[in-house]
Order: sequence, then C-alpha cells, then structure tokens
Amino acid sequence: MENTEKNSFITRFADFAARFGNLLYLRTLRDAFATIMPLYILAGIAVLLNNTVFTWIFSGDTLTTVQYWGNALVNGTLNISGLLIAATIGYCLSVNREFSNPLSTAVVAVAGVVVMMPMQV
Repeated sequence: MENTEKNSFITRFADFAARFGNLLYLRTLRDAFATIMPLYILAGIAVLLNNTVFTWIFSGDTLTTVQYWGNALVNGTLNISGLLIAATIGYCLSVNREFSNPLSTAVVAVAGVVVMMPMQV
C-alpha cells in the first residue's frame, strides 16, 4: 500500500512539474539562457585560465600582459551579456508566442533596457 501511495505522489508531482516547466515565460527564459550559455562558458574558461593556468606558465610582465587580455575577454563577455540576454528573451518570447516578426521584439527589448539604464552612478 505504501508503494502505491509513493508512486501516486511521484506521478502527480511529475505531472505538476511538467505543466509548470511548460509555462510560456519559463520556456522563454530557458531558451534564452540556453542560447547565451556559450558566452558564459567562455567567460568561465577565461577566468579559470587567467587565475590558475597562466600563473603556472607565465611570470612578470608576460603574465601581466596575458592576464590583461584574459580580463578584457571576461569583462567584454559579461558586460555585454545584459544586452544580449534582453534581446534573446524578447526574441524567444515572440517565437514562443508565434509572432510574425520576432526580430522587432528583440530590438524593442534592447531599447527598453537602454532606456532604463541609469545615466549617473
């Protein structure tokens, strides 16, 4: 009897999780972040190389030069990711809603992010 109750709970939970995972906005976020994931992986590899491997191989001015380019790669990737993820979320949402022109939604999303950016810090 206990085994059937456990299977019943697992079945109900799996059904709920499947319905919850197929919500429009969660699907959109999943698709957008999966699209941008290679940039985050690139930044992570650059941080790893910069702080471990390069310190074992290089030293002095050479290490400083190599780490400068590694930091430029990391900063460029992560700093632009906000704009990229905004455009990708807008694009994926319009594709999931089957709009006729998803590219215009991406442009509007980026414009919204730029408008909401603070002018002073």
